[in-house]
Amino acid sequence: MADMAKALDKARAAWGQAAVLQGGGTGGPWQGAKELGRLLVQRIIDGAGRVRMGTLADLQHALAELGFAKVNESEWNPPGRQIFYQSGHVVVRVKTKGDKPSPRNFPRENRAHLSVSLTDGKGLEWMNDLGKFNAAGRLAPKAITPVDRFQPTDFQGNPQKFVLLMGGKYTGIHPDAWADSTHFFFPVDTLT
Repeated sequence: MADMAKALDKARAAWGQAAVLQGGGTGGPWQGAKELGRLLVQRIIDGAGRVRMGTLADLQHALAELGFAKVNESEWNPPGRQIFYQSGHVVVRVKTKGDKPSPRNFPRENRAHLSVSLTDGKGLEWMNDLGKFNAAGRLAPKAITPVDRFQPTDFQGNPQKFVLLMGGKYTGIHPDAWADSTHFFFPVDTLT
């Protein structure tokens, strides 16, 4: 229990009082954003955890029906693109040709995929994501850590904003388990 108190004190010192986003949740924009994320995932992700749409036009149509607008597009893993769609605090990030190849050989390399994030509303960068929605439409925190190993910043030096602190004998999860559960492949490797 002392470890938990110490971790909470460390977090409060870094960012002030925490905002609690519980499963049932209350609180204006957060509750609406969580509900929108859940509805969006139900609409665009199938039971196997894959994107239902096989073209960018079909995806854009489904997103527009739910109030999303394209807010940014840039080159990513040429000739692929990274496209952001946003509605309030919910952001859909699409990589039309997947991630760039790397020495770690991630499963999302050269495979079109998307993710749906709950953000702080201050930008589209990785550090603005609070969590991502999984295939069940539930919010998965970006950081899960044992209480005694909590750090106020992530491996890139970004402030941790939404952390699930685990007690007991939690030893961690597979390094890509969170990403694997919150990134969804399209039925084609390169999206057009």
